[in-house]
Amino acid sequence: MNTTAKYNFTRHMGIPATQFGSVFLFNNGFRVVPVGDPDEDYYKLNSRKSQGYARFLGTRELLGLIDITGTTDKFKEVSSRDKGLVNTEASEELNLFFFDKALKRLEAYVSNVSWPDKLDAETDDLSRILTDQGKNRVIKVLAKLIAGKNIELLDYSESLIDTISIRNESFEDNITHLQKFVENSDSDELKKKVELAITRYEELKEAEEKSRLEAEKEKEIRRLAELEAQKAKEAKNEAEKERDQLSQDLETAEEHIDVVEHALEEEKKRNRFLKQASSVELDTVRNFHHQIGIYSSSINHLIQLKLDNLNRGNDISSDDIKSLLESISFQNQQILTVSRIATLADYRMSAELIQDDIVEFSRQYLENIASQYHPDIEVSWKADGTEWEMEFMPLELMIVIDNLVHNAAKPNTGCSKICFDSMSYGKDRLKIDIFDDGLGFAEHLKLDIDSIFDMGVTTTDGSGLGLFHVKQVINAMGGSIEADLSYEDGAKFTVRFAK
Repeated sequence: MNTTAKYNFTRHMGIPATQFGSVFLFNNGFRVVPVGDPDEDYYKLNSRKSQGYARFLGTRELLGLIDITGTTDKFKEVSSRDKGLVNTEASEELNLFFFDKALKRLEAYVSNVSWPDKLDAETDDLSRILTDQGKNRVIKVLAKLIAGKNIELLDYSESLIDTISIRNESFEDNITHLQKFVENSDSDELKKKVELAITRYEELKEAEEKSRLEAEKEKEIRRLAELEAQKAKEAKNEAEKERDQLSQDLETAEEHIDVVEHALEEEKKRNRFLKQASSVELDTVRNFHHQIGIYSSSINHLIQLKLDNLNRGNDISSDDIKSLLESISFQNQQILTVSRIATLADYRMSAELIQDDIVEFSRQYLENIASQYHPDIEVSWKADGTEWEMEFMPLELMIVIDNLVHNAAKPNTGCSKICFDSMSYGKDRLKIDIFDDGLGFAEHLKLDIDSIFDMGVTTTDGSGLGLFHVKQVINAMGGSIEADLSYEDGAKFTVRFAK
């Protein structure tokens, strides 16, 4: 039971879970006392937990039932009726079965799936498990389980594999574990989905690698050109010195000065573009140029791969087309974001991971950059002074802000302003409320509000990719985002992070 489950238990039952009990034991319908009592640790769970707090479960986190059905000759209670079962071979086997087949497997799941996600304790549904990162952790645990002896895969949840994000950093491990499912399953559909995911991943990686190689070649060409320009500049300076020296004796060096003047004019023509670029920081220009080159080249290669397939007579499914367009859309957003920074910001922005305060970073980007592209809507950021330093990719965080502002700023939303309100709560928790003063969510979306983050579902008249990308990025950062239907003055989203 996580924090939310304990809260809901207390609300419904009227007493805290710790006062209710832990793992109860029944024998042919009759409870075996004192197993499961609040202050009783019959299975020594708490002493075991003290040896590995982050790996084991204690009585405060467990609520369960062991029900024995059959003849009573193997399982007998102690005569005092308050000491549990008589220690027999059968009772020892029962305890071993409980530990090996139930408790240890549950602990492996909780310690490797639930506990690594700090926000899982605040949810009472599967939303955190159904993120790409959550699915990866579940698949890893289950793949290890079915690899054991005498384990047969009987069934699996389609939701674990229905959407596999090939941009997720754990994708390769995820595919390795999914292949174990294929080996232990007779499902052709599962095999087909895994093979398709691998193909898409290899295509994306191939496009990215080609793009990086081309970008590196261009970078080297620019470096050599700049080196030549530097040499030319030094030669020009030397020529100017020589001209100054020669000018002291014009009568004897007129012909030589004419030659030097001509050389200087030629150098000025050759260095015209370099001179124009010198008005901004050259490292910034290089960085922006390099990143745009990578993203645009990657888009080109992705398209080319699909065209090659078509030219070879291979069919392309609608799912393939959706996946291609989604990848292109995301990389195009990165190009757009880079171009906005390049024209409005005076600092270099890397596409790699950085360690920084996301609250201050986001506020500055919202007020200084994003607001410039939506002058018809008022943007603001309220903060309670909380600093939240973590690793993130600047371009992806900027895409989140751009998409949220863009959604609110569409003409049919009726919005005139959007506000971001960041605050700390609880222990090591950050919440960012994003709300506008528009018309709110359409009635048909309220029936299944979580679907607005699915690919292709749109809250306005767009492509249905904006909020899909928002959730992907926030989940990858270890956070969560949800729509808040209790807000009645417009649309509201809540983003949470935990340390």
